[in-house]
Amino acid sequence: MMYMTCFVHLIFWMKFFDYPYKSWVIIGSPASFMVAGAAFSLASQKKYFVYVKRRVYRIVRPYWLYAAMVLSTLTLAHFLFGIDSLPTRNEVLGWLLFSAEVKYPFICGHLWYIAPYIIISLCAPLLYKWWKRLKPHIVLVVALFLAAIFFADQFSFSKNVRYAFVYGLFYVLGFYYKNIRISRMQQMLASIVLFAVSFLLHQYGGYSINMQENKFPTNLMFTVFTLFALLTFKDVLAWGCMRLYSLKGGKWIIDIYNKYVYSIYLYQPFSFLLLYLATKKLEISHLHLSSGQYLMLFPVFFVFLIFSNAFFGMVMTKVERFLFERKKNPLTKPA
Repeated sequence: MMYMTCFVHLIFWMKFFDYPYKSWVIIGSPASFMVAGAAFSLASQKKYFVYVKRRVYRIVRPYWLYAAMVLSTLTLAHFLFGIDSLPTRNEVLGWLLFSAEVKYPFICGHLWYIAPYIIISLCAPLLYKWWKRLKPHIVLVVALFLAAIFFADQFSFSKNVRYAFVYGLFYVLGFYYKNIRISRMQQMLASIVLFAVSFLLHQYGGYSINMQENKFPTNLMFTVFTLFALLTFKDVLAWGCMRLYSLKGGKWIIDIYNKYVYSIYLYQPFSFLLLYLATKKLEISHLHLSSGQYLMLFPVFFVFLIFSNAFFGMVMTKVERFLFERKKNPLTKPA
């Protein structure tokens, strides 16, 4: 989550660096689905109705609170300041049905993630039962999902179906968290094969090397490239995570991101709006700087986002709990 909200979104939302190079770092969403699949496989299994109820509380309720805040703010801005921001009926309906759209920056560019996450979460118990019963080899699972994704590409399935296929693959791969061991030689061979497939898809399949184009909606090229990146650089990523966790203060900030992960994701636009307003006020344009100034500005933004996102995530989680989870005083008697 720190990687996605503080690094990847900084690059894209504040327009750092150029295409297609910066598009090669967008591996955070598949990785997060893999982590979610691993967490599901390690958790105690519950009855489906209980599981769905908890998913609604943990996914839908925080999202609707965020939606209510945004829609209320836009409505107030219209009546108090005369801004053309009053949401239409269709826009309100879109927010309720997880297809939010507004004309202002940062507010809803990240919310595409919610619908596929809900779809995969609802299918997770069935996917896990299928996986436990059949115990399929990981190569077979990857091959079956890649075939389904290729089929979806050819017939232009809806974006949410394509999201479900692609991110469903990474979710299922998370089930192998404690069940798969891969040697250096196997890792090298798999990386070579995946890179070769990516090259062939670009050369002969008409797929772009700009992964941002392949991500919305997701397609076969995005899937194969992400598998290649995660497999090839998994040791580097693991070393970076452990190194950060061992630094003074690193454990503290990572624990915050673990605990308030979903709220941090939802409310990250607040951090970017503050960053945007500050740069406008100071007349700092990262689009017209020397290379030295450019390299100095990026880490400053990055550090600001780390702490700002953590702050908003903590505060809004507490607000949500205050609104929906206040416990009644057992000493209070009904009137």
